[in-house]
Amino acid sequence: RELMAEYLLPKLKKMFTDSADSPFVFLLPEKKAFKTSNLVPLQLQAEEARPHFIVRKTPVANGTHYSIQCRVKAGGMEYDLSDNESSSPLFFLYNQQSYLWTNNEVIHLVEKFLPSGKMNVPAEEWVKTLNQFLLPLAKDHKVDFDKSLVQEIKDGNPEVKLFLLEKGEYLVFQPSFSYKGYETKARERDEVVVPQGEKVLIVHRNRIRENEFIRQLQNLHSGFIYNEDSASLAL
Repeated sequence: RELMAEYLLPKLKKMFTDSADSPFVFLLPEKKAFKTSNLVPLQLQAEEARPHFIVRKTPVANGTHYSIQCRVKAGGMEYDLSDNESSSPLFFLYNQQSYLWTNNEVIHLVEKFLPSGKMNVPAEEWVKTLNQFLLPLAKDHKVDFDKSLVQEIKDGNPEVKLFLLEKGEYLVFQPSFSYKGYETKARERDEVVVPQGEKVLIVHRNRIRENEFIRQLQNLHSGFIYNEDSASLAL
């Protein structure tokens, strides 16, 4: 399945990009005969669908119930993953509009939540799920935790480290910003989620301080080449 997604996604992306404004794209509804009268207009969207996740904690008669719901943002609207009218996990289809996911990793991620769009976690599995699934997930995707699971801090200040790497003829200066012991990367989200037992601490990254350090470093030498993706400087 991973190989199929890896093969098909680039081809689908090209098709969606090339045909985004075309009126000559149609959908054949399931179990309908392939004839013109049964075809329905379909609009392919160049914009990608993005998942985000809602984590809830609910008291029940025999203890505590945890659930992770997958929601989808597409075309300025928000949907439940279960609203997907396609039986394929390769794209999100709703109301005759179709959106692709960003990459293969997202396809395999949302597939874990099909068909209901929700994942239930037993209380005894919660800490393991939090550390091994939700914390890595929160680095790349928006995860909204139930208020009862969160202690929120808005003024996080980073601990700064600077790594030197040799890459061929270049010397690379790679800043590293750590919040509450958790290191971040330039492209990761603005919120750092840190486990606190069964709860989480959300530290908002101080991008101003991070960028100040990078600018100070950059001013030390006129020959620095800045790599925006990794927030690193090379000589």
